[in-house]
Amino acid sequence: MKYKSRLVSIISLALIATAISYYIYLLKVGVVQHAFHAIQELGFWGVLIGIFAQMIVNIIPVPGEFTTLMLMEIYGPILGGIYSWIGGVLGAIGAYFLAKWLSKPFAGTMKDFAFTNKLERYMSEKKALGLLTVRFVPFLPYHMINYAAGVLKVDIKSFIWTTMIGLLPYHIVVSGMYAGVRHGSLVAGVIGAVVFIFLILFGRTLKRRKVTSKTN
Repeated sequence: MKYKSRLVSIISLALIATAISYYIYLLKVGVVQHAFHAIQELGFWGVLIGIFAQMIVNIIPVPGEFTTLMLMEIYGPILGGIYSWIGGVLGAIGAYFLAKWLSKPFAGTMKDFAFTNKLERYMSEKKALGLLTVRFVPFLPYHMINYAAGVLKVDIKSFIWTTMIGLLPYHIVVSGMYAGVRHGSLVAGVIGAVVFIFLILFGRTLKRRKVTSKTN
């Protein structure tokens, strides 16, 4: 089991490294800039295409950071961040219903996953606030939260509003850091860094509370 997990991690890292290398190459030859300009000229339809692309990568288990950065590159850190947030929320809802549909024939197997069990226990203690809290914890697998919520058949209204609020810190961090690095905005960069540090401290605080509650 550990061997398979490591193999998947290695393959994922290799694919991400390949994608980044290819993207840098396309930047150098000007293909990316031309494609971004073409999308901008589409106006409203270009925005819909960008949101749709972000939605798809958030439904399937593919990192959405690339499309987020692309949207910010095309429309700027603020509008790009907003469009990415909309696509992220729609993608989460799509992943929720996909997992809910797939969980019918494989309900027993999918509920045996450790992450699903953890989310179920956390939500049984704090209900919707438990799901919202999980959204705020950094480095947790975003897609797995959506899938687990679908498998557990979490109340859809609670899932939507917790997702909308829970995705805001991530997009504030990315938009702020992007504006700081790409456009030299010191204020935006500081805001993004502060929110990111807050999320890390918040996640550590949750872990300490869990450890304390177990020992007690």
